[in-house]
Amino acid sequence: MNKFTVELETITPMFSYGSDKYKPEFRVTELKSLMRNTFREFYDFKNLKEMKEKEAELFGDLNKKSPFSIKVSDPKKINFNKLDLPLFKILTPHKILNQENIDAKNIYNLLKEDKIYKLYEKLFDKKISVKVDFIVKDKKSEDFYKKLLVYSSILGGLGRRVRKGFGCFKVKEKDLNEKISENNFEDLKNFKKLEYFKDSNMIKKLQIIELEDEYSKVILELSALTHNAISKGKINGRLSSPIYITFWESEYKKYIIIKELNCDYLSKYNIKEFDKYYEHFMDELKNLDFYKSEKVFEILNTEKDG
Repeated sequence: MNKFTVELETITPMFSYGSDKYKPEFRVTELKSLMRNTFREFYDFKNLKEMKEKEAELFGDLNKKSPFSIKVSDPKKINFNKLDLPLFKILTPHKILNQENIDAKNIYNLLKEDKIYKLYEKLFDKKISVKVDFIVKDKKSEDFYKKLLVYSSILGGLGRRVRKGFGCFKVKEKDLNEKISENNFEDLKNFKKLEYFKDSNMIKKLQIIELEDEYSKVILELSALTHNAISKGKINGRLSSPIYITFWESEYKKYIIIKELNCDYLSKYNIKEFDKYYEHFMDELKNLDFYKSEKVFEILNTEKDG
């Protein structure tokens, strides 16, 4: 068996809870779930049976033990953020403004001197580091799971409000991170060509944009966009967003990742509100300043490729 240790560091505030909803914790189950989901996003399984077989091979199932294990090296050393604001105001910062109709492009200028907003902004100054041990079968498995972990950190996050930028983290593998950044994410495209990975059938479109704005400002804008899209799209009840937005950074650059999920199956249920939500959100998103960056990397576009 091989053991390797990696250090993870938060990029944006992470709010993950177990049985005690008032005590934040780093949950290994969430990390493993994120890695499994990243595998699903990349692998073009032919049917449900094949998906289950491949997942069992890589992650285990009810009948087969997982071929790798993860544990936190020293959970007592994890120092979570102290909250000076109610959690709902952190996770939905547009509510600080307390308005029904919100100009997402201008919300930062309206709030940047607000005392409550400054408390929210302060949370982004503190990073949390976690050392995690992986126990795997051999060196080949180590290389595979380490790469899968890095790409999981680019495409996803952990904890609450993860689809709108919270809970993002990076794997502190400087050489690997710099290689990814310097090659303009070509490695991410090539990762699909490994033995297990083909073309995605869960992701419709994947863009990575070099970012200059602060994470706190962009998450504020995204919060306002979500509010506007839900109200304009007339969404009733709860519906997971089809647009998954995360952040990632290398040693010298920051990025925003915009992942549009393939949710065509929703049409079977005649959820017309879904299309309206998607349309309003993307229209407003493309008007934000960061979207006009010249450094836009299109990793996947099934509409174009198909």
